[in-house]
Amino acid sequence: MSFYNYAPAHANNVTARVSRAYVAAGQTPPASFVDELKAHVRTVPDATQVAETLAAEAYRADAGTDIETFWADAKATMADALAADAIKTQLTTALHHEQARTSIRQITTALADVNPWADKQIKALVSAAKALPNGSTDPEQVLAADAGRALTTARAALTNLGTLASIMEVTNHASSARRLVYLLPILDIGKPTTEIVKPFHGGAINTAQLGVTYAIRELETLAREDLDAAIIRVARGEVEGVSLSLAASPDDVAQRAANVRAAYERRTASEREQSQLMHMR
Repeated sequence: MSFYNYAPAHANNVTARVSRAYVAAGQTPPASFVDELKAHVRTVPDATQVAETLAAEAYRADAGTDIETFWADAKATMADALAADAIKTQLTTALHHEQARTSIRQITTALADVNPWADKQIKALVSAAKALPNGSTDPEQVLAADAGRALTTARAALTNLGTLASIMEVTNHASSARRLVYLLPILDIGKPTTEIVKPFHGGAINTAQLGVTYAIRELETLAREDLDAAIIRVARGEVEGVSLSLAASPDDVAQRAANVRAAYERRTASEREQSQLMHMR
């Protein structure tokens, strides 16, 4: 069971994702007229419902009801209903497009507002992770080390960080960040060094500079098996070049994804580099 859970994100649930983060942080989500407008639109009857109401009124009307008056009132009522239908159809589309345009601003504002609380969660996790026996969350090992309180704290922090991470859409970076994509909102990924290899599938010639590069690859492998374990390892300071930090914007997430992608890049050594390597031996 993973306590860090990234909830699916898409353009239509930005407000809901942001609101959950505010509530988790003990803050009141910003009021939105758009939410009120959408709720109102759902209460407005469509033309079919209005026509059914008019039909019911016609059957209940007395035989002596003035037809001209009834017809004039029905036309006015139906005209309003048809106009409302057109507004609802066009407005729904327009609101969707406008939300896509304003979502980055909404997300960036929320990230800034909840950042102090995010820092508290990170500090709590760092402290708890260091108290866990070798970073393990195995109940038996935790019990043997009398680290139950640390485990409880770590689990709570992981859950809260998952809620914060869900503010942002990350799946568009899946091809770059691989399994680390779900951790991009909370992991500051350092800049890796490109691996330089010998020709014909030879080994790396710059291994001394690849500490961050290899660390990112190893972390991605661990994340495939256990997201919680990957985060805890970072919290314990065991992953070179990677630290816990809530992204400040979608641009931050994009840069982190780019750094993960760069960690898997390789290039063949040039003739000059090969020559230099030979003279070093």
